[in-house]
Amino acid sequence: MKHDRAVSESSEVNVVEGWKKQKVAQDLDEDASFGQTIRSAYDLTLAIRMAIGDYYLSRKLNYDPHVESLGNLVADFEVQPESDPQKAQALSQLTVIHEKVTKILHSYHTGFYDSNFNLKVTQPGCECEAYISRYHDVEDELPKWLANAPVSGYGDNRTLETKVDSTVRNAREIPSSGFEVSDKLLTDIASLWSKNFLPSKVRVQPYKIHLYGEGGHFQSHKDTPETDLVGTFLLGIGDSAADSPMTGNLCIGDVRVSAHPGQWVAFHPDVPHSVSPLTKGCRAVIAFKIFSVDSDSTWGSQAKEEHLPKLAEEVTSVLEEIPRPFGMILEHQYPMGTREASLAGIDAIMLAAGKKLPDSAIEIIPVVIKLIEEDIYEDAEDEYDDEHVDSRVMPFTRHHVDLFLGRNIQAAKEAVSWLDGVESVPFYALNLKQNGMQMSSDSEQLNWRGNESDGTRESSVYLTYAMLVLPRKE
Repeated sequence: MKHDRAVSESSEVNVVEGWKKQKVAQDLDEDASFGQTIRSAYDLTLAIRMAIGDYYLSRKLNYDPHVESLGNLVADFEVQPESDPQKAQALSQLTVIHEKVTKILHSYHTGFYDSNFNLKVTQPGCECEAYISRYHDVEDELPKWLANAPVSGYGDNRTLETKVDSTVRNAREIPSSGFEVSDKLLTDIASLWSKNFLPSKVRVQPYKIHLYGEGGHFQSHKDTPETDLVGTFLLGIGDSAADSPMTGNLCIGDVRVSAHPGQWVAFHPDVPHSVSPLTKGCRAVIAFKIFSVDSDSTWGSQAKEEHLPKLAEEVTSVLEEIPRPFGMILEHQYPMGTREASLAGIDAIMLAAGKKLPDSAIEIIPVVIKLIEEDIYEDAEDEYDDEHVDSRVMPFTRHHVDLFLGRNIQAAKEAVSWLDGVESVPFYALNLKQNGMQMSSDSEQLNWRGNESDGTRESSVYLTYAMLVLPRKE
């Protein structure tokens, strides 16, 4: 794997020595405050490099965190070592159930909100009161809003920064402090979410009014992760750029959505979406954040709730046949500090199924996965002679991050002692490559014995969440 040589030896050593001397305050809610312990993208990068066993970095720092791998992946990759028949069967059964779930639960959904609502805008230079309905919009106000509203930035999930770059995003926005909507609208949006997504028990928070004028656009992106954030709901309030609701500029999956009044689209934060360049006119949507709340009910008021418990029972029956301990790599991407109540879609079903396993303890933890795939062949025209996959799943809880960064070591060791002896765990992964948060990727050509044997090596690193199923201790 290629390493960042720009980080000097002295600066890295000084950083770790500083961490070792730093006293970390105890948080009342450690999981919820995890993001605060990673103070920069630099911290996160170093912790991940230590987690995957970066020899160069470890040697330069003269530091070994002594964190052991939890286990390896069980996945249907193109290149896969010979599988244990029992593991292969379990993976096949889980894949079939996954296909059933994806036909019922989608990562995004569109619809039409046919009730009227009032919108009061107080942002300086954009003031107005509007009655929004199928036949009343704010198109006449959009030029004024575009002229006076602040320029929009975007969140860079890799550097953990908010940036402004018109080549990436050319838009304006009105913050939540600059407009008001009714509580009824928030309740109705929560109901629409509940009928189409998991988790179904949520609260809705007004976020921004997104504005795009001629030439405006936003490259394909995913929403910035946030604790308990499970979705985004965009409600159209005016669109002079789209000729019809089916030819809008917001692109998600295989659909294009307009911002005509009442037109809405909702999606999980890790779903890629974009706004294609406007060739004419303007568009405006109200963006709402959807947050999970604690609930004793998994299914809530789901319109499809009669199907979901049955699928959870099918998952339980498959999981019951897998020897403990084992793990499931979760489908969606989550921020550090994610709680069980915030698991979305099929992950919520997996959790509900896991909780029904007898004599088992369930833990939801972040993990770092290092995946190496090698294809060795004799010449370019021959089939592959040798194929090899190696994977390693490393724990990445806030306490493990402390260990990787060399700080608060004794307290961190005590906090992760519950994982002592947990090793060689099979982690079943259904869609890691498609849905996992890839932190790095490297490809290189291999040359063995001169030019007589060539091949390729793909090295990838993922940061994701896993459900760890352990035998319950007496």
